[in-house]
Formats: sequence, C-alpha cells, structure tokens
Amino acid sequence: MVFLHLYSYLYLCHDFISLDKDSGEEMLQDLLQFWTGFLQLPRDTSCKLIVKYCPQEPTKVLAEADTCTVTLRIPTIHQWYEDFGKFMDCSVGHGKVGFGRL
Repeated sequence: MVFLHLYSYLYLCHDFISLDKDSGEEMLQDLLQFWTGFLQLPRDTSCKLIVKYCPQEPTKVLAEADTCTVTLRIPTIHQWYEDFGKFMDCSVGHGKVGFGRL
C-alpha cells in the first residue's frame, strides 16, 4: 500500500504539470533535489533511484533521503494517501537542501 502512496504522489506531481507546468515541474525538481541532492538527474546512466521502506520504525512519519546512495526511505505508518502526501511535502520542503542523509 505504501508504494501505491508514492506512486500517487508522483502521479499528482505529473498532474500539476498538466494544470500548471511551472508548479508541477517545481514539485518534481524539489523531490529530485531531496532524493539526490541535485536539481537534475546525473548524466551517469548507471545511477538508479532506490526506494526503501522504514518498517523497523513504525512511528516514523517523515521520508528520509540518503543522497550518497540515492535512496529514498518512505515511512510505512501512513494508511491514507492524504497523510502520506502531507508528510512527504513536509519532508521534501524541509530537507531538499543539503547532502548526505536527510
């Protein structure tokens, strides 16, 4: 179910591009910066964006990004997309600047 929330979040970013190109692209760029530490994908085609879950910490509500390994760790606590989206926005908004584990 959590992966479906992430898929819905990405789809929502895509929908914003159709409605407001600048806003949707900014959402995706912010997510990419949070996830990788960069504003655009690396030119290295062997680089893979990795998604992992945080099942060992069921009270964790915010996503984490490890920019060195290009890994996004998403929480498993959220049963509803509205909660997941709200905390994902919070994670991205506050953690998009910087390198390392955010």
